Amino acid sequence: MISKGLEEMPKKLSFRRDIYPLFQRLGLMEWVASSASLRQGWIRIGDFNDLRYIARLADPAPDNKPFREYTFRQFRDPGSDEVQQYKLPYMLGDGVNYDFSPSHWFLIPQTQYGILKQWAEGNFVNDFNDEEIDSAESVDDLDVGLRPDALTRAALEPCSGGAFHPGVELTWPMRQQALYQGDENRKGQRMNPGVNAYRIAKGSREQLTQDIGRLLTPEKAFKGSDGTPPPIGPQMPGDLTRWMGIPWQCDAFSCQFVEFSDDFPNAVWWPALLPIDVLPQAYYNQVLRTDLDDDTRLKFAESRVTWSRGVAGIGYHAEASYSDGLSRMVALWDRMGFVVKRPGPGDEYAPEKLRHDFFVEVGRGSMNLTTNEPPNEGVKAITFGRRRRRNDDR
Repeated sequence: MISKGLEEMPKKLSFRRDIYPLFQRLGLMEWVASSASLRQGWIRIGDFNDLRYIARLADPAPDNKPFREYTFRQFRDPGSDEVQQYKLPYMLGDGVNYDFSPSHWFLIPQTQYGILKQWAEGNFVNDFNDEEIDSAESVDDLDVGLRPDALTRAALEPCSGGAFHPGVELTWPMRQQALYQGDENRKGQRMNPGVNAYRIAKGSREQLTQDIGRLLTPEKAFKGSDGTPPPIGPQMPGDLTRWMGIPWQCDAFSCQFVEFSDDFPNAVWWPALLPIDVLPQAYYNQVLRTDLDDDTRLKFAESRVTWSRGVAGIGYHAEASYSDGLSRMVALWDRMGFVVKRPGPGDEYAPEKLRHDFFVEVGRGSMNLTTNEPPNEGVKAITFGRRRRRNDDR
């Protein structure tokens, strides 16, 4: 059996359940980060959106082992002391402020890396195509035995987790076993990990406030000081989120760009919740046009724009500085676009590269604080042969 934290892994992993979700998310990253859509130029890897490529990844045959091992080597090894920049996933890590730290880049958790290693060895079953699960439209369509795990995954999968710099939902204390009931109960006896391993231990301080001084040392964090309980231990209301940036909108803007001296596109922290580069609605509309030639439609389909465009100021004399963006995001956050799934062109003449689902930025409002006018859908909103009337045309 393979150790998986406080649980035990099955002797044979499931490709569909244990392995494919990671590959799928790597494929979807191309819709929110140019560093993912262009990574083949720096990281020699296939297209995780291509079902033919996934079929190769799902093959546990011994003669496919060299291919799996090569793919496995493209992932960043969390146990290495080296700085591994051009590895998967191309995301920033906890220690981004330290250029020569291995954690400058996102390190896959040891458990997940161990699953990938077992996959490379061929220790899994190819259950990628499951007609019963594929046909399910709701949790009620699943076998009763599968429903609890499906509900748990539905609740947790929208979360980002790491990297913790400081994080999106929560931050680095979540990695510390001392927070959880499964670590030890208050009488010093080991609790049943199958029941309470992932439940936060409840604190018992007399006051919610906790003064830990200006400098948090390891001793203060895990042992406390001057009779004060350690902050990394049983938790009181508000303890988990007290480490996070306030207001969160400023932090969301500050995590958009990390400039490097080379020409590789910007890396990301939390690509699903905090996009960097997106396909805007206006470009998607051009992809759907049947009067455009295939090359032009492909150009629009493969182009991306900055998700936070305009936040750092617009107009001829905008400051457009870092601090400008921090303050403006507080006012503009509710105008930011959402990335949602949209169908590809349905016309029979569309090239094969366009016959897939798209993930499009929609619902974006104006970045101009002086008006609530929606943004143009192109230069002067010119439509086919007729100019649309706008406020500035009247």
